[in-house]
Amino acid sequence: MSLSAERVAIANQAVLKTFEQSSVFWQTIPHWDTGDRGQHKIREDITFSSDGAPDDEDPQPGEGPFASKLVDISDNAYVLFRVTLGQATAQTPDPLLAAVIARTVRLARLFDAEVSDALTERTSVHVDLLNTEPPAILTALLEGRKRLEDSGFRAPSCLIASTRHYGMLHQWIDGVAVADDLLKAASVGSLSRSSQLDKPDSVMLMLGRRQDIAHRCAGEASAGEEPVDLAVSVPPSLEVIGDNGQGEIELGVRVRYATRVKDERGVIVFNPPPQ
Repeated sequence: MSLSAERVAIANQAVLKTFEQSSVFWQTIPHWDTGDRGQHKIREDITFSSDGAPDDEDPQPGEGPFASKLVDISDNAYVLFRVTLGQATAQTPDPLLAAVIARTVRLARLFDAEVSDALTERTSVHVDLLNTEPPAILTALLEGRKRLEDSGFRAPSCLIASTRHYGMLHQWIDGVAVADDLLKAASVGSLSRSSQLDKPDSVMLMLGRRQDIAHRCAGEASAGEEPVDLAVSVPPSLEVIGDNGQGEIELGVRVRYATRVKDERGVIVFNPPPQ
């Protein structure tokens, strides 16, 4: 016993839509299809390589060719589950969609956690927040913005904040919310909160942009121009494993991709202020 092609198509549509709505990093990082669902590795396509020391204040690209590096296509974002034959073959697809959507939200969380780890581990540009006062926050944001602009990323930036950082940005001072002024001053065009950045040392990420990308619309932007992109070999979709012999059908929701940091200067990591 398996699912009909029509039911699989309906489920896949629900998986993709739910994933797009649930994943912060899918909404904020441009992505592209590799065209090979069985791909295991992909070139990172480095666009900047410094010949100077890591702490060089004005790194230059140098005269030699850019470094060549392969990155693995990750298949860690996968959620296995089961449905009854009654759910799978109901007159309407609603029982199946209810099961699929709940697992897709879990898939999005796994995906966001892995992408956030890749971004924080692959950048050497860190900015410290000295305290939680708006002037100190603005100073840190402007420092990050300066580094991005000096590297050629002059379009409005994207901020992905931990819950703690998100609360700091949305302070009320004398009855006035300061977030809009802080973001406008630092030329930030998009702000999102991600629980996957709520680690023991919570961080906030600022992504550089070469294009003006609207909030949550990174999927519509050209990935080739940006310092970070996602190479997707298998888009968010349903996998039908089959009948488990106990009156249930085993299914999975999955996405296979690689996080490519092509220019590490395009990712700024803001450390938390002292407690």
